[in-house]
Amino acid sequence: GRFSFADIAPGEYVVQAKEPGKLKGAFVECSVPTTGAPERVRLVRAVGASITGTIRDAQGKPVPDAWIQTLSEAPDARPRDSYVFIRSDAAGRFRVAGLAPGRYELRIDRDEPNASAADARDLADVVLRHVEANGPALDVRMEDAHYIAGRALDAAGIACANATVLVLDEAGEPAARTTTDRDGRFRLRVRRQGLYELAARRDVGPTPVAELPAPLRVPGVSAGGPELELRLP
Repeated sequence: GRFSFADIAPGEYVVQAKEPGKLKGAFVECSVPTTGAPERVRLVRAVGASITGTIRDAQGKPVPDAWIQTLSEAPDARPRDSYVFIRSDAAGRFRVAGLAPGRYELRIDRDEPNASAADARDLADVVLRHVEANGPALDVRMEDAHYIAGRALDAAGIACANATVLVLDEAGEPAARTTTDRDGRFRLRVRRQGLYELAARRDVGPTPVAELPAPLRVPGVSAGGPELELRLP
């Protein structure tokens, strides 16, 4: 548990330590003198409450490397003090430690979330609300993942990097989104099998919204079907 810092300029400092998967860390104020040996500091880890569980798929098999976001449901919680992001281990187990007593919301995804905070809850594979810290271990079941994949090209057949691809719900609102890689490829996870409508628009830089080209819309796309080739205007 020992640590040291070299080549530190004289002055006042705050030393902070935080462990992965733990919300609370430890910190102490200290000073580095102009001459002589610096003072030794001792950091005491905050134990706090925890949330534990195991993530399994629909067949009961462990889901390793799932992404777990934990957010405090306390009305006065600040994002910096209420948010922690960890992944499940090879056996699908996870433990979020160093929490303050109270209830939390857990958002669990198979793949790394790429949505904004406003979309994260709607796009998460599993959302658990009102989870009590230090409560019983959770047994989380995830449905099998289904994907829509393909490649976006322009009219000349050149790959469209950084194009936006959306899955639209029945009301025409985005239900999932991603951006294409440098080869124009994309892969979108959807919650269930069935037919979906896609909307895609190439990256046009800082173009005013009013001047953006209309997105390409493709109805009747089957989850788990063959890869698509989208020709973007």
